[in-house]
Amino acid sequence: MLLEFDRVCFRYSGLGQVDSQNQLQEISFRFESHEALGIVGQGGAGKTTLLQMITGLEKPNSGRVCVDQQNIHQKKYPLAQLRQKIGLVFQFPESQLFEMTVREDVAYGPRNLGLSADTIEQRVQAALEQMELPAEQFQNRDIHHLSQGEKRRVAIAGILAMQPEVLVLDEPTAGLDPHATRQLVAILGKLRASGKHGLIIVSHDMEFLTEVIDRLIVLEQGKIMMDFALTDLPNVLDKLPSHLALPRPMRLAQHLRKLGIAIPDSALTRAQVLRALTELSTDQ
Repeated sequence: MLLEFDRVCFRYSGLGQVDSQNQLQEISFRFESHEALGIVGQGGAGKTTLLQMITGLEKPNSGRVCVDQQNIHQKKYPLAQLRQKIGLVFQFPESQLFEMTVREDVAYGPRNLGLSADTIEQRVQAALEQMELPAEQFQNRDIHHLSQGEKRRVAIAGILAMQPEVLVLDEPTAGLDPHATRQLVAILGKLRASGKHGLIIVSHDMEFLTEVIDRLIVLEQGKIMMDFALTDLPNVLDKLPSHLALPRPMRLAQHLRKLGIAIPDSALTRAQVLRALTELSTDQ
């Protein structure tokens, strides 16, 4: 699947808004479903609005949003079909869980597609497995008896049961403890490795993003300030806005280099820094 933004502009003009205030300004980029894209920016930069554009929840004032070269805002475009291709997971999605049990909540989307009972069951089982929620342990659990991290994974499983080509997540680590965050990193890594799902992730957590993405877009005041491959991050550090905190593993690697320890610039994540240290100790 190919997603394209072509000179997209958008502004809110409702009560309390300044008519001339642009929320998105001349946004242009391409995304293919084999990628994992991170989007960062300060509050008000336009991140959530951009996600709403991707899923057809908002319409540009000008410009085009296209999926596979079709403008998704044309009158005849089947938005229901779009939402099977692109699955949006809102911030704090667990607040939208409303069925009594895990199984019923994950089955809700496929059931609304009019699928057969056998197909629904297969999708529920597969989605729970992808989110590391063993069916025998979780499918009959009461939603209200789950931990915060488990609820988050159930909510994502409900989107995965729709079998989207691209999973779009808005601040997926918000409110999660470090253990639940590490679980989510591992799960998203497996989803990427399966080759079945692309990722678009809005997050303020650079450490989390460096673990799961391969490309980063930086938004500033509704404009794309930077768009680069994650492997280029060490080369653009001096161009990053000051509000973006470097991941702790990168800060540690920088400190070790100052001490004369030869950690390569390509070591961006905790696993990569540990691997570099292990290789150095083995060589000595």
